[in-house]
Amino acid sequence: REGSGGGGGGERDRDRDRRYDDGSPSRERPRAKKKRGWDDMGDNPQEAAAMLLQQQQQFASMATMPHNAVGGSKKQRELYIGNLPPTANEGMIKELFCNLVAACEGFVPMGGPPVLNAQIAGGGQFAFVEFRDEQLCETAMQFNGIDLQGRQLKIGHPNGYIPPMTPVQQLKPPKALLERFGLTGGIVGDRVAAGVTQDTKKQRELYIGNLAVGAVTPVMLKELFTVPLSTLPEQAASQLPPVLEARVDPNGKFAFIEFASEELCTTALNLFNGMELCGREMKIARPAGYVPPPAGAAAGMGGMGGMMGGMGGMGGMMGGGMGGM
Repeated sequence: REGSGGGGGGERDRDRDRRYDDGSPSRERPRAKKKRGWDDMGDNPQEAAAMLLQQQQQFASMATMPHNAVGGSKKQRELYIGNLPPTANEGMIKELFCNLVAACEGFVPMGGPPVLNAQIAGGGQFAFVEFRDEQLCETAMQFNGIDLQGRQLKIGHPNGYIPPMTPVQQLKPPKALLERFGLTGGIVGDRVAAGVTQDTKKQRELYIGNLAVGAVTPVMLKELFTVPLSTLPEQAASQLPPVLEARVDPNGKFAFIEFASEELCTTALNLFNGMELCGREMKIARPAGYVPPPAGAAAGMGGMGGMMGGMGGMGGMMGGGMGGM
């Protein structure tokens, strides 16, 4: 029994060896192809290829989005809208500015809605409109003075806005759109005719430093500079006010003032620098990014010297009068 058992075991061992030693392809177990992710098309290769193509197109469109169409902080994307009609509501204001900027040349619809939010404040007298990016915000600035139910809207940057080092490129409103709202011969048309564009803003702007914190407001600064400059002979034929905008930094230590022309800006620099306002001498200078004009252009401004001398007393009176506020 022991021998026969051993023989039987040996026979079984030889049968097992023959099964493992047989290299016949029909006996090998097929190996599954390793999937590498990018070439895994699943059960429907055509559908997977179409989906991959769609993803590539979406990525390409994102890569070619303009640089200016970048969000930025809320203050940089927000505008103050004043002089609202009594019947204005948030939905009306949001729809108005959505339509205005969407009609401009170069608008990119795939970036999303142009206006994110509109909020009425001040008992319905003004509102704040938040845009999706700085470019659309600056584009909407061109509609300052637009008529809404018999009211000319006053559009500007809110307190806390900080001008960017590099000017943001505005989209161009169609001429037909400006004519529809009566802007070609109004504020927008006058600004363009006078060379008041975003490209010249740094040449027409002044930095106002050393302000009394909490005592100086944009309205105060605008009035302080507007009254004397309005007496210049050159302003008699101008359709624009000498001061277009005054912005005070949130901390109240400095401000920026935008003028209607570079000549007015230079006059204000020479006239007001060092003037006392609310007990402190204003430190006035050109902003970062200012490019001095050619020597020939500066020479033509010499005729303002006499006018500036006569205005010195007025500046001192205003500085002293407002210092007690």
